[in-house]
Amino acid sequence: MLGKLGFGLTAGRNRLQGPLGPGKQRAWTRPVPVEAVKAAGTAAGSTVNDLMLTAITSALRRYLLEHDSLAEEVIVIVPVNLRPAGALLPAGLGNQFGLVFVRLPTGETDEGRRRARVKAQMDQVKGSREGVFVYTMLERLGQLPAAVQNAWIDAFAGKATAIVTNVSGPRHQVQIAGTPVTGMAGWVPVTGPLGLGLSIISYAGQLSVGLASDAHLLPDHDRLLALLNDEIGALHAPTATSSLPEPGS
Repeated sequence: MLGKLGFGLTAGRNRLQGPLGPGKQRAWTRPVPVEAVKAAGTAAGSTVNDLMLTAITSALRRYLLEHDSLAEEVIVIVPVNLRPAGALLPAGLGNQFGLVFVRLPTGETDEGRRRARVKAQMDQVKGSREGVFVYTMLERLGQLPAAVQNAWIDAFAGKATAIVTNVSGPRHQVQIAGTPVTGMAGWVPVTGPLGLGLSIISYAGQLSVGLASDAHLLPDHDRLLALLNDEIGALHAPTATSSLPEPGS
């Protein structure tokens, strides 16, 4: 089981892994219509989340290519909700999620095969018990000394390059003190040695991705943001391709 959870995972190190610095950066992509992405997903036999993960994979691929550091796979940690669908929230609120490893096929040259490989992994995650196992481990770790907790978290997170989460916000526009909220942005908490976090956020019919990064590992985060905008924008049509060519093409 530990091997499946990532302790036995092996993937080439890439430029987005390494020692972290004190500087942190926050940015977010331009919003795109949820319904347009959903329609593209239906045509491709994929979910919205599958397509967004594929877009992230393609953006990371292009970023690594531009820096002559392409990796065959980039391993990311994906939180999975463990509450049954439709279950009422407990009075004490609180999160209940596990963590799983997903291999993003950044070395795959064909966009369709990249999408199919991402979908296959996410389908496997839905029937897996790995998230439950990690949730149980984290509960038990909370009773151990801080040094043990930190060592386990560093070993666990050190297998990955980034954490990618999906947060569904209100489907309709909300107001605060009578003022309409025009948009939402969020950033996943990044822990351990991870220097990159991506948060897929939906709100009022729009989708965007929040990008949290370490300034030492990603000094040109605006370039990755531009690639994310390009790949996510291409999801508007099921047959759309990136408007920017890959380096060397």
